[in-house]
Amino acid sequence: MLAAIVVMAAGPGSASARSYRPGIDVSNHQGRIAWSRVARDGEQFVFAKATEGVTYDDPTYRRNKRAASKHRLKVGAYHYARPGGGGPRARRADARSEAKHFLSEANLHGGNLLPVLAAAAQGPARRRARRAAPQATALAKSPPGTRRRAAT
Repeated sequence: MLAAIVVMAAGPGSASARSYRPGIDVSNHQGRIAWSRVARDGEQFVFAKATEGVTYDDPTYRRNKRAASKHRLKVGAYHYARPGGGGPRARRADARSEAKHFLSEANLHGGNLLPVLAAAAQGPARRRARRAAPQATALAKSPPGTRRRAAT
């Protein structure tokens, strides 16, 4: 099942006016995607998984990016973080390595959506993340006047 992402953007006129733009996130777990159906169903954007950790490249990323663009969907990439290392220095070094890996594979350019970082926490950190999720569903900066929130 594709997870849905909704971007809430301020509409013209009143600051309280809102419009929702439906989109999806995809990875190799979805297999082949019927992009014409996705576009026909009204989806407007897609975030495709590009990388995970420091070594994994999603084998469907380039195909998904190309096909979504062909169907006039806005495209963004996400990286699934697998932080490692024992101390603060090791974690920072790992984070830098993961960022370099992502940027080299994602091949982002003007017109793409801003990149997103996805991360899974374990133990007490997982519980804190679940409590904070409503306030921090995306780690990428949103364009001015927009907020991101996960659809439930």
